[in-house]
Amino acid sequence: MSCWGSNEDGQLGSSAAGDRETPSPVADVSGVQQVVAGDNHTCALIGRPGKVRCWGDNEAGQAAGEGARVTRPVTVAGLSDAVEIVGGGAHTCARRAGGAVACWGYNYLGQLGVGSTRPTSTNRPLAVRGLTDAVQLAAGRYHTCARRRTGGVACWGLNRKGEIGDGSTIDRSSPTRVISINDARFLAGGRWHFCVIRRNASVWCWGDNLGGQLGTGHVNDAANPVPVAVNGLPRR
Repeated sequence: MSCWGSNEDGQLGSSAAGDRETPSPVADVSGVQQVVAGDNHTCALIGRPGKVRCWGDNEAGQAAGEGARVTRPVTVAGLSDAVEIVGGGAHTCARRAGGAVACWGYNYLGQLGVGSTRPTSTNRPLAVRGLTDAVQLAAGRYHTCARRRTGGVACWGLNRKGEIGDGSTIDRSSPTRVISINDARFLAGGRWHFCVIRRNASVWCWGDNLGGQLGTGHVNDAANPVPVAVNGLPRR
């Protein structure tokens, strides 16, 4: 595995200081199945199911190490059955082989899904409350969503722009059902919005729409806490 770009927080995975304009090998990482990046940290899934190794900014424990910066990959403690990982701004989550989800890093907005905002941050993976049937994860900057085996979607974390999709703008510290979605086939997260592809191939989105990212044909700076259909896409 190789990385390039800014290395201010060690996010290139090399103890050598300085940014890189060309790919630079990441130390002690092989067998990579998936890579995710947060604001200033990176994690790799090693094997599937397997372990997770992270590096970079660790101010909130999002790189699973000790200290404010992790310049060489460290293995996330107590996690050996991960099948998928996602990176938020300063938090990371892993889906486990059986459908449970564990998260670590910042939790000041409930983005770890543990039922409270305590601990405020942690470098140890904590079980997301009440979630045992996840089949896909996606992360925004301060929130996370899981597509469930039933086709429903549950989200947690920041909800100021309606990112949770539960009809409110209340931040949620545990998985909360996205209303009206029970047949999701794929889930994707933006910085402050989410979208799903449904069984009939239609796309529905919720959250921030300041840049028109909900695809409804208009722009607004208000919260959009209810999923809406993207206009102009073909449907089956």
